[in-house]
Amino acid sequence: MSLDPAPSADPVEPVADPVVNNDPPAADPAPADPPAADPAPADPPKSFFGAAPENWRQDAVDNMRLNDPEAATRELKRLERFKTPQDWLKATHEANRKIRNGEIASGLPEDPTDEQLAEYREAHGIPAEATGYELDLGEGVTLSEADQSIVDTMLPAAHAANIPNAAMSGLSKAFFEARARQASERHAQDELDKQATDKLLREEWQSDFQANTNIFSAFVDGLPEDARQEFSNMRGPGGKGLANNPAIINSIVDLMRKANPTITVVPANDGNPLKTIDDELASLNKMMSDEPDKWYKDQAAQQRWRELTTAKDKLPA
Repeated sequence: MSLDPAPSADPVEPVADPVVNNDPPAADPAPADPPAADPAPADPPKSFFGAAPENWRQDAVDNMRLNDPEAATRELKRLERFKTPQDWLKATHEANRKIRNGEIASGLPEDPTDEQLAEYREAHGIPAEATGYELDLGEGVTLSEADQSIVDTMLPAAHAANIPNAAMSGLSKAFFEARARQASERHAQDELDKQATDKLLREEWQSDFQANTNIFSAFVDGLPEDARQEFSNMRGPGGKGLANNPAIINSIVDLMRKANPTITVVPANDGNPLKTIDDELASLNKMMSDEPDKWYKDQAAQQRWRELTTAKDKLPA
């Protein structure tokens, strides 16, 4: 019986000689630099309000870029009520808060306290006093003494009704503009009335138109200054001036002629109309006798002689 040969053993790999490290050991690393010290704390930033200049009110108004110099002046005056910018900011914040909450926009209570009334007026542009209104009536508008008296009467009522300055300015401006427009229209109508009256009287008086016109003018000029102004401004129910009323003019001329028959030939203020007439008649009579040719050619002299003799005949004996 044959025997199988024994299996061959796995070949043995040779073991390498260990590697010997003959290098010297590495030195310990250098110690790290110590951490940098914390920087010194910086100065705290300055407060905006703490750094506000002395003229902070003017700076604030300038930066509002108000186009109206008067509005800028009013705003500057309002800011002068606050000692500091913080006070101004607090007041503005408080006013806005109350408006948002409806404490002001809803109006004043029935019996407001002085504080409530002051806050309401501050929020709505109403001056603290009636004398504080600064009306803007338009460029170049100057009130007469009479107009200023009207305004001074209106302002206390406006203040009591809590009318804002802007609204009062608008109302006053509209009033004076309407009155000026009315005066201009009335003046234009007076001119038209005068033309119509002159036309009617010229047709009625014919050749006496100029003489009668002079009589009426003499009457008006002879009035005291105050009365003359009053007469010039008097108007009838329809608005027509009495000086343009044909019936009034005719009545005055008729009365003047009856009171002074010489008024058409002698000045109304002549102290001795008879002597004046006699002196002028003597001169005309001399021309008639000394220069008959010249006299008969001078139609104006002849007409004047007739006027003088007629006036003299009407004088009381």
